[in-house]
Amino acid sequence: MINVFSRCYAVVHTGAMVSLVALFLNYFTGVGLKSQNQMTGAVDYVKTHELILDKSKVDRALVELKLSYDLRGAFDWSTHVLFLYVTANYENNRHFRNEVVIYDKIIKSPEEALLKPTNLMSKYFLYDYGRSLRSRNVNLKMYYEIVPLGGFIKQYQLDATSFQMNDSYITNDGEV
Repeated sequence: MINVFSRCYAVVHTGAMVSLVALFLNYFTGVGLKSQNQMTGAVDYVKTHELILDKSKVDRALVELKLSYDLRGAFDWSTHVLFLYVTANYENNRHFRNEVVIYDKIIKSPEEALLKPTNLMSKYFLYDYGRSLRSRNVNLKMYYEIVPLGGFIKQYQLDATSFQMNDSYITNDGEV
């Protein structure tokens, strides 16, 4: 017996299956189209503007970075946005791996996907709750993620560099 509910179920199920097939075709037609050799980027440490022990008794650092990237080749018909971010990785006495995002940017068009070498302040502070940020070796890594219209998000690393954090606290104006 066919009633209204079974017809609605058939229509909804057919629509869902067609959408699923379109999603898989979208993903598999984009696999292998992008060559990661086209994407370039560089991150360099410029200087530490602030390394203080804040009110909460945690180390807080503000660093200046030199960034450049060219991600225009990542845009094609299936790219929705790109997500670019820089992480600071270091070890302390409590944890063997600490990873903190200190800069990020959402890139929505190929025009925004090009940045010539520019000095920028990190968007976010580098916090260490173990109060052991001084004299640490910090690794900076630049990543980008391709967010497609449908399918899986893919992550790639562009560049990595490292620097030594100051051995003493410094304030915003350079005083110790």
